[in-house]
Amino acid sequence: MRRPSPRLREIPPTAWLDRLEESTAGARDAPDAERVHELRVACGRLMVWLDLGGWRVIRDDLRWLRRSAATVRDMDVLLGRFGSRAWAAELAAQRSLGASDLLRGFAHPRVAGLVQAIAVMPSVPEEAARDHLSRERRRTLRAGKRLDHREKHLGEVHRLRRAVRRLRYVLEWIADAPKELAALQNELGALNDLVIMERLLADRPSEDGIAADRAVVEKELDAHRTRIPELWDDAREVVESL
Repeated sequence: MRRPSPRLREIPPTAWLDRLEESTAGARDAPDAERVHELRVACGRLMVWLDLGGWRVIRDDLRWLRRSAATVRDMDVLLGRFGSRAWAAELAAQRSLGASDLLRGFAHPRVAGLVQAIAVMPSVPEEAARDHLSRERRRTLRAGKRLDHREKHLGEVHRLRRAVRRLRYVLEWIADAPKELAALQNELGALNDLVIMERLLADRPSEDGIAADRAVVEKELDAHRTRIPELWDDAREVVESL
């Protein structure tokens, strides 16, 4: 008697859809830094979930919502490090206005429609997700190869950061991501935060000690940049084995 084929697992969007809804629904106060970050992560993970299913619908809505929080998130990165400085008071006021605008944006019908649309979408077959994993693996290895001996070229570092982030998200939709990959993404994320801080500090006049803070950020950025190749070497073997 022939045994029935094992049923493929289905991957619903539930976990991160719930977090997206929690980030956007029912709040009366402007979102704090943690909530803004959670919103952006939820959008990013759900965009990857749509890719796993081969769907193009709703991606523009998720991208719009994620980008709507980008400026506030950038200010949160700088204020989280230098919020006590005298020069940061003006930036904090700008952040408050931006967060209030973001809160009003949560009430836009487009947000509710986005959540409702994802909620009724079918789950992604695990087989389709694993096919996508193979493509993301190749993309990440190409990005890492371009990084070799060019770690001071931030464009290539950011290309690798985006590829590693997507690969990790794909893996976590299926099961778990290796710790080496998570460590590399965390380091790349820290480097990106320093790039954001450097850019925002460069836009401000050199007063109230801001020049010294800018020098600290530049020094830390150089230190992070030199660690990326070693971390990539640790992670590359893991990526190749996926």
